[in-house]
Amino acid sequence: MAPGDSVLQILQHGHTVYPIHVASFTLITFDWMLLFSDEVQYVWRKRWQFVDYLYLISRYLPFVDTVLIFAKCFSTEVQPKGCHILEAIGGVSLGSGLLISELVLVWRTYAIWDKSRKVLRGLLATWMALLVSTAYCISADIKSTTYTVPPLHDLPSCNLLSGDRVLYAQFICLLSFELVIIVLTVIRAAEQLQDVRTGQVTRAVYRDSILFFLCLFAFSTATVWIPRDNVLKYDDSLAQLTRNVHSILCCRTILHLRQEATGDLEVL
Repeated sequence: MAPGDSVLQILQHGHTVYPIHVASFTLITFDWMLLFSDEVQYVWRKRWQFVDYLYLISRYLPFVDTVLIFAKCFSTEVQPKGCHILEAIGGVSLGSGLLISELVLVWRTYAIWDKSRKVLRGLLATWMALLVSTAYCISADIKSTTYTVPPLHDLPSCNLLSGDRVLYAQFICLLSFELVIIVLTVIRAAEQLQDVRTGQVTRAVYRDSILFFLCLFAFSTATVWIPRDNVLKYDDSLAQLTRNVHSILCCRTILHLRQEATGDLEVL
């Protein structure tokens, strides 16, 4: 491959990938600013429980991811070994964030099933299987990814040379887990909504929960299928965007439940 061809590929990759990373960061920042007053009211000023720690990790870990991503995408001084270290830390952070977001969904589903221990045991067992598969996929992805020095000094240092799409197998497992969550939520909603005594607030909570889960499912599906044959094939930009959407919607799920408990949830 001629140096000019390599430069062209790097520029094409940056033109496609960098806007996705910037949009992902903008999205998570805008949502944080939009809901910060609710966060103060329903999280910071309350007596902290386990779910509050899940909320804070899910909300603020994406900002750590962003620092790593921007260092990898825009720095011109990082050596290939440093790029691989950033890739490893970012992969672990991404996987941890997704798992925590899914744990929030477990907690939410457990709550709407009247804290059924049978449902909780089943969901936790499924979540543990997701944990194992995520750890394997991230480890295999990190081992398969290699970086090389770019042909020009002014180009970003982390020039991706090769990789494996095994990371996207994680999102197939994620899709399966979210399908279980959606089915359980729909079943419970169908049971509750048949009762004429079910209030408008509860109906709104179920509506929002199902919409949230469908949105997460759609993003996970896109992350698996879109990069198969284009410039995103070995890149994690869509994975990071999906991870941020998970963070946003799972944090909103917690805030909605707190609003429902205090009677502050607006019904549209």
